[in-house]
Amino acid sequence: MCDTKDLMNENVCDKKLIGEEFQFKEFVYRVISIAPNELSLIGAIDKDNLKEGIIPEVVSFKGLKYCVTTIEENALIDCESLSSITIPCSVTSINENLFLCFLHIINVSEHNPVYSSIDGVLFNKEQTELICYPTSRTDKHYSIPSSVIHIADEAFSPCGDLSSIEIPNSVKSIGYASFQDTGLEIVKLPNSIKTIDNEAFNSCVNLLHIEFPSSIIEISNGCCSFCNKLHSVKLPNSIISIGSEAFSWCSSLQVIELPNSVKFIGERAFGYSKNLSSVKLSKELESIGSVAFIACKTCSGKSALLILTSATLTPICFASVLTALLISFMILVLFCDNSSCNVQRPNIFLTEEFTISANLLCTPYSVLTVL
Repeated sequence: MCDTKDLMNENVCDKKLIGEEFQFKEFVYRVISIAPNELSLIGAIDKDNLKEGIIPEVVSFKGLKYCVTTIEENALIDCESLSSITIPCSVTSINENLFLCFLHIINVSEHNPVYSSIDGVLFNKEQTELICYPTSRTDKHYSIPSSVIHIADEAFSPCGDLSSIEIPNSVKSIGYASFQDTGLEIVKLPNSIKTIDNEAFNSCVNLLHIEFPSSIIEISNGCCSFCNKLHSVKLPNSIISIGSEAFSWCSSLQVIELPNSVKFIGERAFGYSKNLSSVKLSKELESIGSVAFIACKTCSGKSALLILTSATLTPICFASVLTALLISFMILVLFCDNSSCNVQRPNIFLTEEFTISANLLCTPYSVLTVL
């Protein structure tokens, strides 16, 4: 293991060296510390032809020896031929976007105090966090080890060949955009999961079905947006909130049934899901965000009627010219093009409170019907 204390030189301690950049073998480095002497790897010399990146533990520069302790953001991003990288025991900090290249294998020294690898996949030392699944692996299926508790931000993004994933009951949280742009087709999440960060399954263009566990209470912002083939979603009765753009631009989604636990629907939650023709809303629904169903097929009927005597209303973008009058009476009449409104909110009571936020509906194709 590289000990920076061993690289302190009492006779040579020129702080002016900090920030200097230099080339050594395959890589470009920057001096980030003197006494202890530490380097950051900031790039590759021959990005087009580098195939196997073996990062050294110690590098010499101007008569001093340095430990390579950091790999900078985007250091290897343009290395299109790079298929594998070996991380030495000295590296204790890896910045974001390092792995947005063409890697198949990530190896880590067994003596590294911070990171580890299993079968070419990067983990923290304890293997409780899956940090990065190499983006160019061609495996169709991957089983996450049962030691993993957290899946890191963008851990599997953008692994287009990965079509199925087995997530063990040990996993409690999924990070931001963890599976964004992957080839996943069917996802069933275990009940151990408590939180799913924003855009976790964004742009999974092959995703057909996703089943959320009863252990979560929120569908995060942009969770499944731009999933063009998504036609089936199973939501548990634990869900209270559906985030902004959670299912926006899901062009194959035709029917969605919200459990009675749902109280809040975020802005553009189902926006631009153009074939969405039937939505059963929750009895407990309290608020719908701006343009939540904009450009959907949720209403293709001639009219829709909301009777809200105890509603709290803010300005809404309606297709009707009677908006001001109707808001005054808290009876909102919306007009559409043709004749089959399928959207239902059963058991509306005249005394029930209901909040509609600004710009809920901005096109004649986005109208809610209450029956």
